Amino acid sequence: MQGDLADLQARFDRVVQGVRDAGTHAAGRLQDAIGGDGLNDSLWDDFSGWVHENAEILKAIHQVMQWVTTGLAILSLFIPVLAPFALAAAILTAGLSLILAATGEISWVDFALDLLAVATLGVAAAATRTISGVMTALKGTRVARLGAQGVSSPLRVVTGSFNGVLKGTKGAQLGGLQLPSLGWAKEIWKAKGISNAHFLRVAEMTKAGASGPLDQILLGIGRQEMAKITIANAVRTGATQVDATLNERIPQLLDLAPDALADSPVGNVLSNISEGYQDIRESATWRVGS
Repeated sequence: MQGDLADLQARFDRVVQGVRDAGTHAAGRLQDAIGGDGLNDSLWDDFSGWVHENAEILKAIHQVMQWVTTGLAILSLFIPVLAPFALAAAILTAGLSLILAATGEISWVDFALDLLAVATLGVAAAATRTISGVMTALKGTRVARLGAQGVSSPLRVVTGSFNGVLKGTKGAQLGGLQLPSLGWAKEIWKAKGISNAHFLRVAEMTKAGASGPLDQILLGIGRQEMAKITIANAVRTGATQVDATLNERIPQLLDLAPDALADSPVGNVLSNISEGYQDIRESATWRVGS
C-alpha cells in the first residue's frame, strides 16, 4: 500500500508540474497576443495617453519655459550669476519638449530647436569661463613682464590699465542699482557678456606689459573663444528665425495680404516654401512606438 501511495504521489506531482508548465506557456502566449493586438495598454501607452489628455497645459508650460529661458539668457549678459539658471531652464525646456515630441504632440523640429538652445548656451557659457581665465592669465603674465623690467608696483600698473579701459561704462543710477551706459550696454550685447566685453577692451586698448609670444597666445585663445560665442549665437538665432519665418510669419503675411499680392508670383513662391516647410514639420511629428 505504501508503494502504491508513493506511485500515486509521483503521478500527482507530474500532473501538477504539467499544469504549471501549461499555465506558464499559456501566459506567455497571452502576453504575446496582448502585445501584438494593437491596443494601447502598455505603460508607455498609458503615459502617452496622459500627455495627450494634458497636452494643451503642457504646451502652454513649454512656451512659458521658452520665454523664461530667453529672458534669463538676455539678463545673464548683464548679470552673469544668472547664466547657470538660463542653462538649467533651457535643459528643462528641452526635457519637456522631448516628452511632447515623443508622444506626437509637437514636431521633432521643435525639440531640435530647444536642444540647439541648450547646446549653444552651453558653448557660450564654457567660452565665457575660458575668457575669464584668459583675463586672469593675461594679468599675471603682464605683471611678471613689468616686474622683470624693473617697474615698481607692476600689479598696480597692470590693474590700473585693465580698470582704465572700463571708463565710461556707468550709466544712470536706479535706486541702489548702477545701470550700464548705453554704449557699454551695446558692447555687452555684442560680446554676449560683461567679461567678454571687458576682454575685448583689454585686448584692444591696454598696453602695460602687453607684448611677447605668451601674451599673443593668450589673446589668440580669447579671440577664438569669442568667435565660438559669436558662431553659437548666430546659429541659434538663425535657426529660430528661419523656423519662425517659415512656420508663422509667411502664413500670417499671406493671410493679411490682399488677394492680388497673395496670388502674385512672389506670393506663390512664398506660399510654396512655407507649405514645404510645413510638410517637413508634419513628417517629423510622430509618437515613439507608433
